[in-house]
Amino acid sequence: MSEKSEQTKQPQRLPEAAPALDVGALAGLPQQPQTMLLAHVQPDGQVAPIPYDQNKNALRVYMPDLAAVVGATGPTGPAGAVGSTGATGPTGSSGATGLTGPQGESGPTGPQGDKGDTGDSGPQGSSGETGPQGPQGETGPTGPVPDLTGADMPDFGPDIALTATTALDASNSHVWHTTEGATGTPDTRPATLPAASAGLLFRFFVENVNGLRIVATAGDVIWLTADGGTSAGGYIETTNIGIVELRAMNGTTWAVTAQTPGMAWTMS
Repeated sequence: MSEKSEQTKQPQRLPEAAPALDVGALAGLPQQPQTMLLAHVQPDGQVAPIPYDQNKNALRVYMPDLAAVVGATGPTGPAGAVGSTGATGPTGSSGATGLTGPQGESGPTGPQGDKGDTGDSGPQGSSGETGPQGPQGETGPTGPVPDLTGADMPDFGPDIALTATTALDASNSHVWHTTEGATGTPDTRPATLPAASAGLLFRFFVENVNGLRIVATAGDVIWLTADGGTSAGGYIETTNIGIVELRAMNGTTWAVTAQTPGMAWTMS
């Protein structure tokens, strides 16, 4: 090793009076070109800068403390480039739904609103006065019973003999119908009236005890003044000699309006 290297290996103590040592003070140390200066803390607390030459031979020097080798603060270096933004982390799972809170109590019922006023009723019209009831008329005297066998008989048309079953029609109204020449019982030769129509009038003359049956058409009835009436489509029958008159009162009813007193009838 060269003499110069030997000299640098011997530790040199700095003057004790020096409170600190600038790094620039190390410039007085013998150095080789391309020597690197490092500091090493000795076991006794001394800081030793360790220069290395190009052959990596350590050149030792002892220093009083670490502050002696700290140089003046250099200028601030340029700011480092901003690092790239990290990838977005995965979305966290949703938290569990919280329990439903208890239902609040119902508020008190509010007071009932006032009832609206009833509208005025319109005036009622006055009723007309009821006129006084007229006096009841007097009942007229009962008229005499007409004698259908004599002068009271009106003038009718020609006679029609009822010697067999006969169906009468409206054109036979106001005509005499007789049993002259009839034989057998009344049920074997009935006389059937036409459909009732107000105004039709039939008169029958029972001349012998073989009698007469008068039949109403279907749906009509024959009303005997004192003895009631027949069923619809029914008949009246007699074997008494005498005269009987039937008048149509409406579209369904025939009424016996006159007869010889004492005639007896059966009906159905």
